[in-house]
Amino acid sequence: MLRSNYMKTKAMAYRNHKILINGDSHARGLSEKVRNSLNDVFSVTGVNKPNATTEAITSPLHLSIDNLTKSDLIIFYGGTKDISSNESSKGLRSLIDFAQRTSNTNVLMLGAPHRYDLPHFSCVNTEVKLFNNKLQNHVYLQSCKCTQHNYRKITAYYPWITPK
Repeated sequence: MLRSNYMKTKAMAYRNHKILINGDSHARGLSEKVRNSLNDVFSVTGVNKPNATTEAITSPLHLSIDNLTKSDLIIFYGGTKDISSNESSKGLRSLIDFAQRTSNTNVLMLGAPHRYDLPHFSCVNTEVKLFNNKLQNHVYLQSCKCTQHNYRKITAYYPWITPK
């Protein structure tokens, strides 16, 4: 038993890369999926804030990014609360500020999810498409990556992340 704990501690000491997954309720379970598909050299942490705005999720009071380096990754997945309350421009501004504050590490922003319980031509889904397009255009200028909500695409953007 003691040897097992020693081996775990030794393996934890050699984790070179940190992955921080930050988001609203749609990010629930994402950290576990990413952790299960990666090697042990990655330390994966997930922070979920259900029913929170983008500003609350990316607030510098709750998100400590000073100890992250270029070999680490922050994944952001949110924006649905801002879109549903017609404040997508406020959420987009928060994400742009977040991208400027995180220039010391890699950032991957996942687009807001499509609402499948509504018709594809509904005003909410139209706003989701507009939000994702604006996010992709603004984030590209901040040297971050933006993709639709598919965690398998993470390895395409960051080849140093290899599955088990």
